[in-house]
Amino acid sequence: MLRPGYMPGEDFQDYFSTKFAMLGGNPYYPDGRVKAFGYQQNHVFSDCFINGSMTCVDCHNPHSNGYQDVNRIPLKGRFDNGQCVSCHMAKGADIIEHCEVIGFIKDGEKVTGVKTTRGEISAPKIGVSVAGNTSPVMKLAGIDKLPIEAHVLQAFVTEPLKPLINTVVTFGAGHLYISQSDKGGLVFGGDLDGYNSYAQRGNLPIFEHVADAAVTMFPNLARLKLLRNWGGIMDMSMDGSLIICQAGWCYGGFKATPAAGWCFAHTIAKDEPHALNAAFTLDRFYTGHELDEKGVGPYPAHQ
Repeated sequence: MLRPGYMPGEDFQDYFSTKFAMLGGNPYYPDGRVKAFGYQQNHVFSDCFINGSMTCVDCHNPHSNGYQDVNRIPLKGRFDNGQCVSCHMAKGADIIEHCEVIGFIKDGEKVTGVKTTRGEISAPKIGVSVAGNTSPVMKLAGIDKLPIEAHVLQAFVTEPLKPLINTVVTFGAGHLYISQSDKGGLVFGGDLDGYNSYAQRGNLPIFEHVADAAVTMFPNLARLKLLRNWGGIMDMSMDGSLIICQAGWCYGGFKATPAAGWCFAHTIAKDEPHALNAAFTLDRFYTGHELDEKGVGPYPAHQ
């Protein structure tokens, strides 16, 4: 809100900011918790905002606490993809939720589509980018063995506090990464749980290991409370590096996913790798050209 006193019929933008979230004079409570937060912070860098006409009321109904798409159709909540795909569907993107792949359509040895729980989808080219489920999905296509294993990687979020870390800090000797979110919470993680699993949860030894590394780097974090944690399934390759050719990814460097996606799209469209991912092919494990960044061996490389 820019100033109070709005009355129906007056210019809405004289009283409310529809282009950028306006924070109050002091966005924090005395104990450091966030009092006012602009969720639109990341959107101001998008093409929709810079070159388009995106405003707050494209998604938010100003007369209620509900959400809507650009056609003013109510959405179930703020995580509903309808906010994005109502515009981007016309640009070639189609996000189908709750649609499990259960098989592949083949013409001889060539894959021509996918079978899903909501029907069949034909396509001249298929890209597989399924987080830690590459092995089960590729098995549906007849590929039973890949040089990867599935592991659990835990992440943690603390209670919010005043600005403390303005970048991503990594601690190689203890294996820790930590950064601070826009909401004030510290987001951090470390090593994998040391066993193969498809369970999206972890065990207490990693709690202790990661918390110990965080306090080693930042002793002032010792009294913080954890709000939540979760475990994600990671595809671990034998040399700890990603695979971008006709399949795959690895957990090391997941924050580079946008760049990896761009290279993957180039590879699919051009039928040849981009210069940036030319070395990250699947056959490097067959020819012996592993990427010796962490040391290689018969087991997935752990940092």
